[in-house]
Amino acid sequence: MATMSWSYFARRRPLTAIGAVLVLLVAAVGPVASAQALQSRLEGLIRGSDLGETRVAVMVLDLDRHELLVAIDPDAAMIPASNMKLVTTAAALDVLGAEHVFRTELALTPATATTTPATPATATASAAVGGGAIDGGAAAGGAYPSLVITGDGDPAFGDPDLLARHQPPLAVDDLLARWVEVVKATGHARFDRLIVDDRVLDREFVHASWPTDQLINRWAAPVAGLNFYRNTIDVMAQPDPSGGSPIVEIFPAAPFLQTRNRARTGDRDAFWISRSPGSDIFTFHGTVRQRGTAPVEVTVHDPPIFLANVLRHELGEAGIAVGAVVRHDELDAELADRMPLHAVQTTLPLVLMRTNQDSQNMFAEALIKRMGHAVTGEAGSWENGAAAIRMAMRQRLGPSSAAISIADGSGLSRDNRVTTRALVELLRSMHEDEHRGRIWRQTLAHAGHSGTLRNRMQSIDGEVYGKTGYIRGVSALSGYLVLPATDDGPPRTIAFSFLFNGFEPPLRNAHMRDLQDAMVEAIHEHLAARR
Repeated sequence: MATMSWSYFARRRPLTAIGAVLVLLVAAVGPVASAQALQSRLEGLIRGSDLGETRVAVMVLDLDRHELLVAIDPDAAMIPASNMKLVTTAAALDVLGAEHVFRTELALTPATATTTPATPATATASAAVGGGAIDGGAAAGGAYPSLVITGDGDPAFGDPDLLARHQPPLAVDDLLARWVEVVKATGHARFDRLIVDDRVLDREFVHASWPTDQLINRWAAPVAGLNFYRNTIDVMAQPDPSGGSPIVEIFPAAPFLQTRNRARTGDRDAFWISRSPGSDIFTFHGTVRQRGTAPVEVTVHDPPIFLANVLRHELGEAGIAVGAVVRHDELDAELADRMPLHAVQTTLPLVLMRTNQDSQNMFAEALIKRMGHAVTGEAGSWENGAAAIRMAMRQRLGPSSAAISIADGSGLSRDNRVTTRALVELLRSMHEDEHRGRIWRQTLAHAGHSGTLRNRMQSIDGEVYGKTGYIRGVSALSGYLVLPATDDGPPRTIAFSFLFNGFEPPLRNAHMRDLQDAMVEAIHEHLAARR
């Protein structure tokens, strides 16, 4: 009311210098008081949640009015859990570019002995690059050609969720069948070797700081230059009618895997799997009462070799013999004369969507390493990938980037550190980036609609886009609250970041999620009442 009063008098007579200062001071009282009230409200929610010794950092910024609304320890270095993916995916857009395309290629190499070239085959519609045929070589000294799979670090190759969204929907069997078809089209029924070229990324498949007792779980899937089926296998167990060891099925079909069945048919379902460290030897444990409704998803140790062996098995089922599976750097011969048969390509925005909406850790790790390769030309690693992200963040955030400490790309490592101020600055920067920011926001989970926020905050009259995060004792939520347009103005975008570290039982992540949702709802109610 005081502001209206000063404006009323201002229209009738010139203001003195003192009067002008008073106008500014009085006009500022409203926003400041509003921010203080919102901060007090969020602090009250946090105090009322009985978080014990939990460390809490919060920052809320109105991006349209450039107003700091809430700041609770915003410069505290916190473990971000999967909020680290916000940093990784934003950097990927800057380093790789929104137009980047991953490419996984199947190719043919000539026989090691002199061969007589045949007439090139006509390219098929399924082959991204034209196909060709080379004489079998048996009459030219007994040597046969080889097949080569070349990886580009694509985390989405063979991803069953993305294949299911394809139009028409595909299964991983369809992808493998396509490759069997193009191999058949070469006219060869025998190959010396199946060569794996995964040199684009290094072969440190798992991060040194990841919890070793979780490495068999899907969220700790290894990352490689060649990835396949999320670098996991699906295991289904059902009871044996005669009461013996349960019947176990593995998908994708992998009869070459070493397995030990120590489980038994019993009166309860307590089936579990272990994998010997550094190997693909699986042991089945526990009891099985009835067939499960969903498979147990466990990781493989060496994804490129696993993919090659799966393809070798599928070719064998089709009557095509393949010799040894070998890695490129175990060979003396160069493969510069390889002839592409088929390529599978994945766009970067699709990878970013799976990374953020569905919080796919392996996808984020592929991104950080692929950025390292793009910048250095060397095999992508966590070290050169972290350097690439630091470079991108310095260019985007300036001094604020110093608050980001990078161990991995997904946030599974407890060695990552970030502040809520840095995350909000990143949200602000991407909001102001018309091209990349629009793409990036579309990759975030959408409350009530998609991803890890599908079942959260459905009652808010507005849009919430964000990234969740959880590892033991750490919970996070950062993103945008978009208030709808009104008769008085356009939509209003609020950036927020909530990081909680060190909560212990009986507190669980469900408590943290409820508090986070209540905080976003409080921000919405507070601002909506003042529009």
